[in-house]
Amino acid sequence: MDYVAVFKAIQERVNSGTEIEADIQRVLELCQHIQPHPDWARLRSLDYSDCSSIRAWLQSTLALDPPPLTLAGLWFGVETIVGGVRDDVDAQSAVSTEIFVKGAAHYDRIGIEWAASNDWCPRATARATVLTEASRIASSPGSLGSDAMYPINLAYTAFVVRNLLRDPLIAKAFRPAGNVGVVVGFSGGDYVELPPIPKLQ
Repeated sequence: MDYVAVFKAIQERVNSGTEIEADIQRVLELCQHIQPHPDWARLRSLDYSDCSSIRAWLQSTLALDPPPLTLAGLWFGVETIVGGVRDDVDAQSAVSTEIFVKGAAHYDRIGIEWAASNDWCPRATARATVLTEASRIASSPGSLGSDAMYPINLAYTAFVVRNLLRDPLIAKAFRPAGNVGVVVGFSGGDYVELPPIPKLQ
């Protein structure tokens, strides 16, 4: 898999796209072209348009654990859980994906050292059914493995967060005293930058 090309495509769709389903299909089309495999058809047939579980998690998090007024940067993290079975995960699922959010009082577009801060660190995490379904396909014997889950996890999370933050009520709930930088990425370091949340007027 040409991860550089895939990453570039995700960042471009974050900046120019508007629809989650259409944007992720463009990314998966590129992946299929770069690395042909029968499972791409199954992965592309999944419904990526539903982000209701992520919306519910984010709204609940903001209500129960509001961010500080000093918030300057947001890191939406993507974690792949291998072999770990949680209460809300089917025991047959060997791989799952968790999404979390944390905030920092400092933000720097040059690097991601700021994301190590825990100025705002809610404990609740989110899971999307479509990512669990995708992981089951990608982790089966002879399938694509991380060559599929890297672009799917990163693209889906980035496109969903981008669209949720366009909701004025959600953006306002972050109480931004200034522009808030937003990044979606893996704990290992690969990330895409989203448009900032503008200062609350």
